[in-house]
Amino acid sequence: MRGSRPLDEEIHAGSSLAEEAKAAEEHVSFADRWVLPYVEDSALWPVLIVVIAHVVVFIAPLLLYSVRDGHLLSVGVLAWLIFMSAQVVRDEVKRIGRFGTLGWLLVVTWLLSGIAAFYGARWDII
Repeated sequence: MRGSRPLDEEIHAGSSLAEEAKAAEEHVSFADRWVLPYVEDSALWPVLIVVIAHVVVFIAPLLLYSVRDGHLLSVGVLAWLIFMSAQVVRDEVKRIGRFGTLGWLLVVTWLLSGIAAFYGARWDII
C-alpha cells in the first residue's frame, strides 16, 4: 500500500480522472471538431472557401424568399439558421472569452449571403 491512502481510493480517484477527461473530450463541439481544422490548416483553405460558397448559395435564395415573398417555411429555416449561428458564437465566447474565428466565419458567410441575395434580386438571377 502506497502512502496513507488505501488502494481502493486510488483506483476510484483514477477512474474519476478518466471520467473527467472523457467528459471534457465529449464536450468538443461540432464546430471545433469539423470547422476549426479547416481554418487552422492552410492546406485546407480552398476546401473551406468552397464550403462557404455553397452555404452562401443556399442562404441567398432563402433570404430572398423570406424577405421578398414571405414564405413561412423559408422564414422558419432562416430563423433556425440565425439561432444556430448565435449558438455557435455564444459557445465560442463562453469557451475562449471573446469573439473568435468561428464568429468571424459566420459574419463573413452572412454578409456574403446578403450581398449575393441583393445582387441576385437586382440582376434577376435569383
